[in-house]
Amino acid sequence: MRRFKLLIPLFIVVIIYLFFSGYRITPLSAANAFPLLPKDAELVEEMKISTTPIFVYKSEEENQYVSVTSEKSGVFYRSTQSTFVPIRTDSLQTVGLMNFRNKDGEGTYFSVLSTAEEVSYIEVGIEPDVIRKEIRAGESVSFYLPSFEVINFLYPTAYNKDGKPLFYYGIPKNAPTYTPEDIKWHEIIEAEKLDE
Repeated sequence: MRRFKLLIPLFIVVIIYLFFSGYRITPLSAANAFPLLPKDAELVEEMKISTTPIFVYKSEEENQYVSVTSEKSGVFYRSTQSTFVPIRTDSLQTVGLMNFRNKDGEGTYFSVLSTAEEVSYIEVGIEPDVIRKEIRAGESVSFYLPSFEVINFLYPTAYNKDGKPLFYYGIPKNAPTYTPEDIKWHEIIEAEKLDE
């Protein structure tokens, strides 16, 4: 009985330590406890991946989307990786973007919100491994690849219903220099004018 009384305070100390270290019972609660998550962050999307679920939050105060992963650690979950994407008013907007590697594997996540009436579907990847997903104005679509890829090199492209490419994701074509803010969706018509 005496040994049991000594174990209770030790158990409480371990639980408090794990709590303040960000360990939680569920993947979502671990993501909610991520220290870099803005206080006003609102969950807008969840990608259920068996080993590393991804949660996307929107922060109006910080004017950004935040993607957070949760990894299993023993019986608990902990969030240690995040990415930030600025909120834009563009007709195609990236809301989630993340590459990750952990003990369970690796992956690439990419999520797009559309307000473009003319966009019918988006393709991501290199032949023969191209993923195509339909999208409508006011909707978002998410892509997941079970490998660590630089999203620019997967050539995300938005098409109309006739298969004409309208937008591409990446850096501006023929730009001698660029900033991280320039990595976004660009109209292909504008890019073709730059080539002329």
